[in-house]
Amino acid sequence: AGMAAAAAETLGRLAVLHAKEERFDESLRLYRESLVLLRRLDDWRNEIKILNRLADVRVRSGRYPEALKTHRKALRISRDRADSAAEADTLNHLSAAYFRMDLFSKALDAAGRAYAIRSRRRDWAGMADVLNSLGANHVKLGRPEEALESWCDGRDLARRQGLKKRERRFDRSVKRFIRLHPRLLCPY
Repeated sequence: AGMAAAAAETLGRLAVLHAKEERFDESLRLYRESLVLLRRLDDWRNEIKILNRLADVRVRSGRYPEALKTHRKALRISRDRADSAAEADTLNHLSAAYFRMDLFSKALDAAGRAYAIRSRRRDWAGMADVLNSLGANHVKLGRPEEALESWCDGRDLARRQGLKKRERRFDRSVKRFIRLHPRLLCPY
């Protein structure tokens, strides 16, 4: 079992490297091999992670229907196992997939569901990340005021919780956004 787990992890790492080099077919093959091993081990937590990564590669390679099917499978497993953290992670991945497919309303919905889960769990870093995604979705939907509100809420959350790296990310997003929308005032 230990060797199978190590092999699954190695396959996953190799898949990441191939995806970075945009060798998507090889990356997908390696992720599928990793999934076979994880299923044999009944390692559903890592299976969910690999399913999300597999779907992300499918999105990057333009295989959108397959990607959505894979994300839904990861959601089903996380819900069957009552793992709210895995469900929120999968919803974040799904939101990013919808965003990349220019389905911004669906991206907002998935991000909103992820935010609700993270809020119940008091996952401050996860909540900040979702607020950043929500801001980007609002921009794409032509809602600059809502985008700014999401980013400012995220920045305040990051500042209150001592999440310096995320606070700086929000500062950059807001400053860049204000330059593009000078009629909106920076609230801080």
